[in-house]
Amino acid sequence: MGLFSKKKKPEPAAVKAASNADPKVDAKADTKAAAKADAKVSTKAAVVAAKADELLARKGLGKAAEPAPRTTASSGTPCPEPHDHCHAEPHDHSHAKHTQSPTEAEPQGSSGASNATEGFTPDQASVKSIAAALAIPMLMIDQGDLDGAEPLLRKALEECYEKLGDRHPSTLTSIACLGGLRKDKGDLEGAEALLKEALAGKRAILGDQHPSTLASIAWTGQLLQEKGDLDGAEALLGEALTGCRATLGDRHPKTLTSINNLSALKYARGDLDGAAVLCREALDGYREALGAKHPSTLSFVYGLGSLLREQGKLSEAIPLFREELAGCTAQYGKGHKETRGSARNLVELLREAGRRERKAARFIDADEVAAEYGICRVSE
Repeated sequence: MGLFSKKKKPEPAAVKAASNADPKVDAKADTKAAAKADAKVSTKAAVVAAKADELLARKGLGKAAEPAPRTTASSGTPCPEPHDHCHAEPHDHSHAKHTQSPTEAEPQGSSGASNATEGFTPDQASVKSIAAALAIPMLMIDQGDLDGAEPLLRKALEECYEKLGDRHPSTLTSIACLGGLRKDKGDLEGAEALLKEALAGKRAILGDQHPSTLASIAWTGQLLQEKGDLDGAEALLGEALTGCRATLGDRHPKTLTSINNLSALKYARGDLDGAAVLCREALDGYREALGAKHPSTLSFVYGLGSLLREQGKLSEAIPLFREELAGCTAQYGKGHKETRGSARNLVELLREAGRRERKAARFIDADEVAAEYGICRVSE
């Protein structure tokens, strides 16, 4: 959906070194020029950190700013996306499990970098060197070469420690990147230690509500959820959502992503009512931001409908399944596999409602949808 475009954003213009100042400038003006150059270098460092954060969000700990893809009942593995608007198999009545999406970090000028470890003032050459050192392993991670990327990432992290200090944003992001890599390789304990180290540093130098800090809060919460620490995960994912609401507003894409994350956590805990409340809020936000027919919106329509179906609220689920089918038909056409999958789901739901409610009209509706979309009748 264009959210993970690999097209690079233009870099800030190269900063001039203080030594290029006019030698006739008095000492006061020279000091002012040097301070300005240092500020620009710090801005560059913040941009480098943010770019690495974005790559980590995309590959290290899940996709950023995406709604819930559907999962198959047999494996629980998310279906492909972004444009593969997947559907559950005919008999998969499970609620669509959400792929948790960390809140992406954003470049914030020099606000974070200026608070680097006391005594470290990285020069332009150091920042460029570290950016280059990080770029290669991050690209390898993005391509799935985790074994090849790890030694290079560790080497880049050593350079960050040496040249920037242990509390510089680029250093902390590198730590988080390594944590994401260890997670992808199945080392959840090692990943947890690294992500918590990065989070503690970001809290200290950037503050609790800086975008990069909120990203780390979400990543750590997701890791805890994967480890089964649902209490710890809920506390962090709730904090990430509160921070996004406070800094970005209720309808910002990153806030909607955080709502999705917490909804998934509540679903995992069996709190279907709590999950449904959040899922409705996210759906309203996506309707408003992207429109009713956008694939992301349709994914949330399906997710909420599936959750209501699991709660036994079939009469509330049916209109949502109909809405999703109409959206798929408009997006893909009647003969597309995604549209046919949506039609199959609606047919199954209508027949299930017919059996529960003992209403022949439900079976008639099911047969009409099946005939219109060429869905083979499933044995009762």
